[in-house]
Amino acid sequence: QGQGKTLFALKYYEEALNAYDQAIQIEPDYSAAWKGRGKTLEQLERYDAAIKAFNSALELQPNDLDAWISLGNVQVKSKNYYDAIASFDKALKLKPDSYQAWYRRGWALHNLRRYKAAVQSYDRALDYKPNSAEAWYQRGNDLSNLRKYKDAAKSYQQAVQFQPNFYQAWYSWGNTLNQLGKYQEALASFDQAVKLQPKSYQAWYSRGWTLHQVQRYEDALEAYYKAIKLQSKPYQAWYSRGNTFYKLERYKDAIASYQQAVNYKPDYSQAWYSLGNALVKRNQYKKAIAAYDKAVRYQPNYRDAIKARERANREQEIGNREQEIGNRESGIGNRE
Repeated sequence: QGQGKTLFALKYYEEALNAYDQAIQIEPDYSAAWKGRGKTLEQLERYDAAIKAFNSALELQPNDLDAWISLGNVQVKSKNYYDAIASFDKALKLKPDSYQAWYRRGWALHNLRRYKAAVQSYDRALDYKPNSAEAWYQRGNDLSNLRKYKDAAKSYQQAVQFQPNFYQAWYSWGNTLNQLGKYQEALASFDQAVKLQPKSYQAWYSRGWTLHQVQRYEDALEAYYKAIKLQSKPYQAWYSRGNTFYKLERYKDAIASYQQAVNYKPDYSQAWYSLGNALVKRNQYKKAIAAYDKAVRYQPNYRDAIKARERANREQEIGNREQEIGNRESGIGNRE
């Protein structure tokens, strides 16, 4: 057991497993060796075998709090969420104020999409460890899932208060503030997020989107460009960049951006529709109609695209008639 523990601490998991197996061969009723074996198998991602090892440990030592929590953790990893909750409940019978059991129970409930119950578990976890940034963060996520954005924002605020370098909490706080329409505050969150992770596509993209909302269009374009350089298929950032160019009435640049978006994602009906709109602004009706056709092909009930296509067809017909009249008139003028 001692050798297994040392090898485990050094992350020599295969060697640790052999050591625990030898200890169990010598003493089959050694619960600590079974538990050590379970933790080692968990690191090796052999979850079914780990569950068996923890169960063996618990048969020998039913009041082992750590073994119940460890069993629950592995059950979560192997997606046996109901079993995991039962294990955490056993742990809580032994120690009702166990932060770890309440916290992990919340995570299992989250995976079952039982968000309200998950929040209640995180609340209990925070009763016993009020400065847990991780619990505040997960609580915020599940309040967001329940669309309780105001409460979620407060949770994320607590998370970053206790852990100021918590990138994911800053990013999620920004998204939640956007949901509340608090764009300036959201921007401050995304500023922190990109400071902590300058190579985060999502943070730069969300920062760009928020800058657009507060009409800082040039800054939005710059943020989108940074996002574009950070992802292999940044169709969403190209699309949003196109929207900002469109807002600035820079239709040629908008067309180029929308074109990039559909190059990366050919079935992006919204981008095809927006491309059509930008082409109409430059009186390129034939190309606009082709773009609307694509939008409707990928989303047959896209009413805005269908209506826009009808308008573009009418404009093209008017243009054609005017050209014909002009041609005839210039012909008459030439004959005179």
